[in-house]
Amino acid sequence: EFRYKGLVDFKAEHGHCNIPYRYSKDVQLGRWVQNQREFYKRRTLSGERYQRLVDIGFSWSLRKGGKWGTAKRKPSDDAVQNIES
Repeated sequence: EFRYKGLVDFKAEHGHCNIPYRYSKDVQLGRWVQNQREFYKRRTLSGERYQRLVDIGFSWSLRKGGKWGTAKRKPSDDAVQNIES
């Protein structure tokens, strides 16, 4: 619940839920977001958590014009600003 609230707060501030894995302002939140994507991919995410994330506009893969989803790299903190524009 604590991390979910952090995600909601991040979205309110930035307008999206694409938190980088290595998000310097809250490393644990970045890891939690990545874990949600992994749980979804492995089909181990609970239905309730899935719905709550969908309701706030959570992105299950990080794609913006390019193919982030195929790369091993995670977006940097600077990418957060680029996503918004």
